[in-house]
Amino acid sequence: MSIMEDKHNLGATSAQAQGVVVGSDTLIDRFSALPNEVVLHIMSSTEIKDLIRLRCVSKKCKKLSLSVPSINIDGSSSIYKKSKSKRLNLLNHLDRFLMQRKDCKIGRLRIAWSFNGANTSEEQFRIATWIITAGSCNIEDLELDFSIDNGSTFELPYDLLDCSTLKTLKVNLSSKTLRLPALAVPSNLQRLHLKEVIISEEVWKWISSLHLTELRLEHVNGVGSVTVEIPSLIKFHLEFAYSQNRISKLLISGDKLEDIEVRGPFNERGLDSLKIVAPNLRRLKLLGYLMNQLCLGRFTFLEKAELFLSPKADDNGELFEVFSSIRKTKVLHLDEKTIEVLRDGPVQLPLHDISCFRAYLERLTDDIVPSIAHLLRGMPNLNTLFIATSPSLVYELFPYYNWFYGGRLGPYDEVKENAPASGCNKSYWSSQNLACIDQLKEVRLELSKGTNELELACYILENAKNLKKMVIIHTYHQSPAVRMINACNLRSCDARVLFYRRKKPTLKDLYAISM
Repeated sequence: MSIMEDKHNLGATSAQAQGVVVGSDTLIDRFSALPNEVVLHIMSSTEIKDLIRLRCVSKKCKKLSLSVPSINIDGSSSIYKKSKSKRLNLLNHLDRFLMQRKDCKIGRLRIAWSFNGANTSEEQFRIATWIITAGSCNIEDLELDFSIDNGSTFELPYDLLDCSTLKTLKVNLSSKTLRLPALAVPSNLQRLHLKEVIISEEVWKWISSLHLTELRLEHVNGVGSVTVEIPSLIKFHLEFAYSQNRISKLLISGDKLEDIEVRGPFNERGLDSLKIVAPNLRRLKLLGYLMNQLCLGRFTFLEKAELFLSPKADDNGELFEVFSSIRKTKVLHLDEKTIEVLRDGPVQLPLHDISCFRAYLERLTDDIVPSIAHLLRGMPNLNTLFIATSPSLVYELFPYYNWFYGGRLGPYDEVKENAPASGCNKSYWSSQNLACIDQLKEVRLELSKGTNELELACYILENAKNLKKMVIIHTYHQSPAVRMINACNLRSCDARVLFYRRKKPTLKDLYAISM
């Protein structure tokens, strides 16, 4: 049924559509009684095709529909790909809908569109017209999510770049080329997010001329060497792209930078060089193999560092330099491979300022325990300890996890899965003379195969004088561990011990840990 055909049906049932309750004696119009702000909030979450239909219900609905601050146009549905008439009908109604808004402010506009067939150029022109119209409506937030035919490009309209109210721009072109108008001008953009976009040196020069506070680049290709030197930039995010024209050399520099995240691959085909100069950095996250010519400055004000670097065994010298840069951080997250390599470093790491440490392991095996102890000896002021293990998640979902990364994780490590994990008892931990034991206030341990986590839990409960809370995550088959921990001598502390059962992993968990 077309939109115009729906008009008569909607008009005939306008009372029901407006929330009119028909009783034996009275009519109550609840919709009309709502404040305009509430109605606009409801309309903002309505699909565009329903919003257009809603205009036909009443004069009030028509007026309010043209004032909705947030518009979501989704023409990527398969129904519009298969039916040319419905696709054309939607285009025509959207043309009229946006033109009728005149000067009504648009806070946010999202356009998702799949271009295919011979009408790509015409549809791009019409959508560019919508964008220009949104610019005249003082738009603040614009998101473009396009699927474009091979060989096609998309050019940002000049009027959009000249829009003084636009603050946020998100563009996803499904690995197609983004172009600028001939006379591109600097805009007032503050946040720019490019995803699956091919850019040229000209586009990058334009980006560098902006006064951005946030820049996100996900799977961006076209430029091999990138220098990010935007004086106003506060937050920078780069997610590595797997292609020949990928970003291979990256320099990030700025006095106002507070948050940097770089996600690379888990092999040696990552960045050829990465240099960061950000003296006022607060948060740093490095994910993937990034050890090729990694150069970090001194981060005096760093509050949180997450390092999942997957280093090789001979990278311990370079890794020590990395930790010399982040030694002032308060919160530290590390992956298992980084922890393993650190144990063979030249000297004890200076991590005296760390108050919260989180280790991500597959299992707390006998081989990794000395590495954990080595790190803890360098954290005398630690008061929060998390040891996260995910054997069931990694190994039960390994075929999907390896597929998710395109087979780049390597073969299934059955030897590691069955490695001993019961050789480090309470006596071992007592022999390590951990200075942080008296400072610990909160501990979270996730149990895996073996008894190493249990022995560590009992050691902490019996010796941590200031411990306030311990959380134990276990599977259904590890229920006897609850009895073992409850049997520990708790005279040294008044900690609350909480037990939670680990749920069975799903593909949703796989997606969550990959983000």
